[in-house]
Amino acid sequence: CTGLVSTIWSFGTMRKEPDASFLNSWYGCFSRHIQSMNGQHLSNSIWALARAQVEIRDVFYEDWFNAFDREMLSTNSHELALILWAFGKLKYKPDVRFLDKWYFGFELRLASFTNRGLVMILWGFASMNSIPAHQFLEQWTACFHIHRNSFSASDLSIVLWSCAALKLKSHPEFLNECIQSLINVCQSRSSKEIALLKGQEISNILWAFAKLELIPNASLYTTINDYFLNDSVHFNGQELSIVFWSLSKFELKPSESFLNTWYFRFEQEYESMDYLALTNSLEAFSKLKIQPTDHFLKLWLSAFKRELPHAPKDFLTLYNTWAVEKFGALVRSNRQVQ
Repeated sequence: CTGLVSTIWSFGTMRKEPDASFLNSWYGCFSRHIQSMNGQHLSNSIWALARAQVEIRDVFYEDWFNAFDREMLSTNSHELALILWAFGKLKYKPDVRFLDKWYFGFELRLASFTNRGLVMILWGFASMNSIPAHQFLEQWTACFHIHRNSFSASDLSIVLWSCAALKLKSHPEFLNECIQSLINVCQSRSSKEIALLKGQEISNILWAFAKLELIPNASLYTTINDYFLNDSVHFNGQELSIVFWSLSKFELKPSESFLNTWYFRFEQEYESMDYLALTNSLEAFSKLKIQPTDHFLKLWLSAFKRELPHAPKDFLTLYNTWAVEKFGALVRSNRQVQ
């Protein structure tokens, strides 16, 4: 079994989907050896398939869930975390029967979860858009409280994103504690810790604050602002859009240096931005009462035309009408985008 799982594990580590003939053979071997699979084999196989972005067959799920029922009591905390992360990556919602068993396993192993394991689990629930059970959330937040001072800035960005995706506004004490932990990290380990963050993680933090209708305090905002000015090259088009959209939700006008940096990066990334990123960016200018430069609008319009086939027709017609009224003559001169 170990050799069988190791072969698919290698594809997962490379993030490479195996070809159809390999998968056919692998699925057949997996099914024949299912009775010998333990918790490690099960967690590693589902993790690898998820990371390799394989579209998993129903027959595999059936075998896998039956084996998990058998092996749940011997599955450790790391394996339980890998399993939830994998379902999140696959955007696959397991049924209630599986989740009840998984929750029981989580409670049994509560004391042995690492920070990374806790983060993976919450991200898994958020990514498969599944609201966790109340008792589980109580246990999870209690674990977070115990270890709150040892989470990295990267981990905390994922926790905040997950809370926003799950709309956990009904847990204000936990949210405040999570935010305070992030502020403490930024203040005590700023030069080393923040430098390790990626554009996605910074945009996740801002998106989470905006979705949860919270405003970052001056210290956190300054840290994020400085990071963006120094490392804007790490932000792709979608992340640039999220950062600017979030500022508009906070009603925080960016500094001239921030705006100039954002324009510069937009020019480099606009060709990769989808219609939502484009519309969110333009909407942010409106909410912040900032008139975009003519150069920005020309680039935006060229990207907008490109995205016409990929967006809902009614949405684009309404949005273009709104943009025409908001941003004047330059946009009117390009009405053919409708």
